Amino acid sequence: MQRDRQDYLDTLRRRMIAAPEVTQAYYVTGAADLVLIIAVADLEQYESFTRRQFGDPHVKRFDTMVVMNRVKFETATPLRD
Repeated sequence: MQRDRQDYLDTLRRRMIAAPEVTQAYYVTGAADLVLIIAVADLEQYESFTRRQFGDPHVKRFDTMVVMNRVKFETATPLRD
């Protein structure tokens, strides 16, 4: 990985940790570098967040999925005996 790209990813990770809208952030493999779970009240706040956080030349693209309805939410991890 290029050094400047790695430096930018480190900066982006720190920004996501500091952003109050971000409730979860995952550094992942594949087509994306990060998967973020954010909580905002409306699309106006979402647009403001994306402009602040992704409005620089290092971010080539981002995809959005809006939750329509929560089907299941579990935080417990089943453990084997």
